Amino acid sequence: MKSYKLLVAGLLAAMTASVALADPLNPTYIRFTGSSAFRASAVKAIENKLTAGYKVAADKTSTASATYATYVGTLASGGADVVIQTSWTGSVDGIRDITTGVSNTYITAAATTTAGGTNPASLTATSLTGNTETAVADIAMSDNLQSSTSYKTPALTQTNVGVVPFVFAKGRLASGHAYTSAWANLTNISPAGARGLFNNGTYLSILTGSTDSAWTAYYNAGGFDGEDLRCKVYALGRNPFSGTRVVTFTETGFGTSASAFQYKGWLSGNTTYTAVQTVVASDTINTVRQYPAQTVSGQAFAAGNNGFSSGGTLATELSAKVGSAAVDANGNPFGLVGYMGTSDAASLLKSINSTTGTDTSYILSYNGVSLPATYNNAAQTTSWDYTAVKEGKYTLFGNEYLSYNASTLTTGSVKRVFADAVALEIKTNTASLAGVLLSDMKVDRSSEGSLITAK
Repeated sequence: MKSYKLLVAGLLAAMTASVALADPLNPTYIRFTGSSAFRASAVKAIENKLTAGYKVAADKTSTASATYATYVGTLASGGADVVIQTSWTGSVDGIRDITTGVSNTYITAAATTTAGGTNPASLTATSLTGNTETAVADIAMSDNLQSSTSYKTPALTQTNVGVVPFVFAKGRLASGHAYTSAWANLTNISPAGARGLFNNGTYLSILTGSTDSAWTAYYNAGGFDGEDLRCKVYALGRNPFSGTRVVTFTETGFGTSASAFQYKGWLSGNTTYTAVQTVVASDTINTVRQYPAQTVSGQAFAAGNNGFSSGGTLATELSAKVGSAAVDANGNPFGLVGYMGTSDAASLLKSINSTTGTDTSYILSYNGVSLPATYNNAAQTTSWDYTAVKEGKYTLFGNEYLSYNASTLTTGSVKRVFADAVALEIKTNTASLAGVLLSDMKVDRSSEGSLITAK
């Protein structure tokens, strides 16, 4: 009798688990947020863990570059009915959200039927108007440790799933710009040069160590009384919610607690410079000002210390040309430099080269070490040679983490099982889409900007 009761109890438990795992009328919602730099690796891992035939809606034509995406389907392992929602708002913001319970915007599950599709590779972008909801995230991807943020409690479970490299890249100058020849000499950013950029901009001649005919002519004409007309270089950067910013500011020695002076380009006709103006690749930038003050997810960021909310929007603006007659507030001609993950840098090269070019000179080396890129204009894709990262010679990189609160994602729950499965999938397979597999690294780094040691 005792054995029979145990058998019945076991069957009931199995039936209960089965109902919990397969209930299309009551799916489990699993919500991701965090790093935009690593989203290509994260979303591919999510897709790999879903049964084929799932529905998806996203705000871009590719989930790999989308800020928002929602999947409706079943898990390939276990068969649970799920709605997976992603909202990539930045690494620090992701850690803040899952530690403090701040809500994010997500595309609704209904939109996957009304506006989405079943093939993430050929989506029609879904309008966010009328198709969003707000909810608290369960899982965050981050380019940095929780200890590197202000949101240190409750302690999160953080799994190192890969390595994410970053690059400095320069923008374009329009034909006829006085400093086009000198701009071609800008091939490297040193840590000191980066600090100059973040501290209200620097001069092109300081970054290159050289001058050109326009600079020489101005000097010979008796210039340099006060603010001279050498070409200035300003930084396009990320807001303080960004892990890309944490890694870059730490690695260059600028520091994450220092207030930066970051900029953005403006088109002609704007005179206030207080509301963010969208700039796309086909635009011509007329002037430059500090990135405007904003309140982002309830957090106020001051002008200059603020920045782009994603590397994708930064890369898009950097692909626009600075006009031949464009000047800053002091009448100086200028160029723009930004920092981003390699996935967003690939988007920059795609905007510049499209189907005809192969120019990768816009990607700058860091501290004298290059991260070679090859652009395939037929496929409109970029491949990277990460050898210098793997060997620890190229140091502008961070570790990527998948994080969650173990007290809310309990052991054995659908959310916890899926989070751990995605972490393993990234670690073993998809990390190479946005960075480097841990198994390919010959060196270790314990935290952002820390000493690099051999494995």
